[in-house]
Amino acid sequence: DENAYLAAMRRVPIMPPSRLPAILGFLTGFAALLAEMGLERLRQEEIRRTLTAKNREFQTQRQAAINLAEDAQIARLASEQASEALRQSEARFCSFMENLPIIAGMRDRDGRILFVNRVYGHLLDMRPEEVMGKRIEDLYVPEQARIVAEHDADVLENNRPQTFSETVEFHGDEHFFLTARFPIPANSFEEVKLGFIALDVTEQKRAEEQLRRERDFSKTLVETSPTFFVAIDPDGKTVMMNEVMLATLGYRPEEIVGKNYIETFVPEADRPLLAEVFGRLTHDQQPTVNENRVLTRDGRAFPVEWHGGPVRDAQGNVEYFFGVGIDITDRKRAEREREALIQKLEAQNAELERFAYSVSHDLKSPLITIQGFLGILREDLAKQDAEAVGHDLMRIANAAGRMERLLGDVLELSRIGRLVKPSEHVSLANLASEAVKLVEGRIKERHVDIHIASDLPVVFGDRSRLLDVLQNLIDNAAKYMGDQPQPRVEIGCRDDRGETACFVRDNGMGIEPRYFESIFGLFEQLNPQMEGTGIGLALAKRIIELHGGRIWVESAGPGQGSTFLFTLPPPCAEDVAE
Repeated sequence: DENAYLAAMRRVPIMPPSRLPAILGFLTGFAALLAEMGLERLRQEEIRRTLTAKNREFQTQRQAAINLAEDAQIARLASEQASEALRQSEARFCSFMENLPIIAGMRDRDGRILFVNRVYGHLLDMRPEEVMGKRIEDLYVPEQARIVAEHDADVLENNRPQTFSETVEFHGDEHFFLTARFPIPANSFEEVKLGFIALDVTEQKRAEEQLRRERDFSKTLVETSPTFFVAIDPDGKTVMMNEVMLATLGYRPEEIVGKNYIETFVPEADRPLLAEVFGRLTHDQQPTVNENRVLTRDGRAFPVEWHGGPVRDAQGNVEYFFGVGIDITDRKRAEREREALIQKLEAQNAELERFAYSVSHDLKSPLITIQGFLGILREDLAKQDAEAVGHDLMRIANAAGRMERLLGDVLELSRIGRLVKPSEHVSLANLASEAVKLVEGRIKERHVDIHIASDLPVVFGDRSRLLDVLQNLIDNAAKYMGDQPQPRVEIGCRDDRGETACFVRDNGMGIEPRYFESIFGLFEQLNPQMEGTGIGLALAKRIIELHGGRIWVESAGPGQGSTFLFTLPPPCAEDVAE
């Protein structure tokens, strides 16, 4: 404001006008001095800047020279280090290649060897340096050289690594190789090369071939064997069966794989036994032999003898169970037949003993009679008693006749030990009529009424022997009628537990049950006073049993009559076809 301005003005010094020229002169001189001083400073500053710029340029050039020298030094050191590293790398690579346990090498486009390791040289029976420069055709037979050259060309042409399986012959021995080939890229100084490494797999190939032969042999053995073969995993699932077993059971291979073996192919009654066998084999190293039945697709069961065991892995775990089986149906049948034959022989031996005893006993009786009456005859001859002599001679003749009949019956019994005539179809109705005619004298003597059923079957057997059976049974029935006022004999047939049983039934004396077995014995007679030798029923029993049938008697007791029954096996298919 105004007051402030006036106050400021009062502080400005006030000089007299006389002093102004002097002051102006001083100021002018001082300004000139200052101007001179400023110009000099400017000149010095320019010089300084120029010197600084030159110095900077010098320093830059100097530093560039230093840097260039340092770079050259560094480059030289780097080159030396790189060369050393390359040398060491090449040394390591060469050492690596030399000590490789497989073939390694390098060839040029013309197939000339540029490098190989000792393994390759060893196969060629040459030192590596001796192999250098050789061509493929110098090392291999022509055909093998051609194949190797083709493989080389394929890799170089396609410029990519490839692996080949090759067969090469060295010194007469064939070797198998798995060879990897790869192109080695070119540089400004060299062309593309081919590197290769080859693994000699000869032993492996031979082992594989041996394994293949063994596998083929085992497969052929399994598939062509007439025995069964089955493999089952630890879970009880079926792995495989051979063709024989599949055909026998009625399955195709794809139908059995994965099926539970025990539940599918083993009858329920045999399953616990087989499960126990599997459990034992899981912990036991020894093979086992067991028998169990096997089921076919249609439900038929047949016996099989199994020889089997576990197959384990390297850790001892069960991989699968195997079994080799034999169908023992025929063997079981043969065993049953053998057992039956043994029992039959034992029975025959026992019968033979009884036979020998009976023969000696029954033959001795008429001999004793003859001997006794010979003594009496001497006395009567000495007395010249003609009537007594005649009586003695009659008794002797009767005893001799009985002995003759006994010997004849024994001879007849011995002859039926086998069926000497071929079997044929026989009508029992016709045979019964013929048998009745053979005993017609006794039938008429006893006034026996004979009835032959019309439904008697046709059987297959020895006609003459079957006639003997009916003749003996009909004669026996007529003979043991007793005091029956209306004697009757029926010849017929009936069903007996699914079999056709033929019978000869009478209404005569009857038989006590305790004699049902013994009456079929040799020389057995319930009434010793009756005529005969007691061999007729034994003869009938032997004939029926030789035909594979059975014979027995039924009676309600004394005075109730008797029924003699026998069965014969039906004709087999071959017999019917005839």
